[in-house]
Amino acid sequence: MEKDGYFDGGDIDVICLQYIYMEIIRTQIQTFVQVHNTYRIRRQRKREHYLPTRQPVQLYYYPLNSVRSYGSSPDPSTLSQLQSQVESYSLDEYLTNFTSERYRFLLREGGFQTRFSFSDNHRSAYMFLRQAVSVYIKSGGCDIQVLIPPTALSNGFTIIMSEKNCKEFPRSLKLI
Repeated sequence: MEKDGYFDGGDIDVICLQYIYMEIIRTQIQTFVQVHNTYRIRRQRKREHYLPTRQPVQLYYYPLNSVRSYGSSPDPSTLSQLQSQVESYSLDEYLTNFTSERYRFLLREGGFQTRFSFSDNHRSAYMFLRQAVSVYIKSGGCDIQVLIPPTALSNGFTIIMSEKNCKEFPRSLKLI
C-alpha cells in the first residue's frame, strides 16, 4: 500500500490500519500460538537431563511442584495502588470509543461492513476509510483520538485517555 501511495505513516493511516486489521492480526496470532503449542519440542541428545521436551503449553508449568519457588508476594498496599491506576485500561482496546464509533459510521455510510476477516475486501475498506477520515478532519471534524497505554513514570503508572467534544459526523459525507 505504501508504494501505491495509500500509506504515508501518518496518524490517519496508522489508526485506519488498526481499525481494519487489528482483529485480523490478533486472530492470526492466536491461531499460530494454538497450533505452535500443540507441537512437541524434540529431544536434544546429551541434554535430556536438564532440557525438558514436551508441548510448550505443558512446559509453561515446568518444573513441577518438587522444585522450590523463589517468587515472593508484593506488598498489598503498593499492589492495590498500582492496580487502581490501571483498572480502567484494557489490553483489548486500542482505539477510543469515539474513534471506533466514528469509523463504524463512516464504513456503514460507504456500504462496507465494520468487522473484517482475512478473506474480506479489507483493502478497499481501508482506502475508503482513510479518505473519509481525511475529508472529515479537513471539513472541521476533530483530530483522531488514540489510547495511550500506561507508561512507567517516576510517580507510578499513568493512563491518558481523553475524548474531546468533537463535531458530529454529518448525515452524509461527500468524499472528494
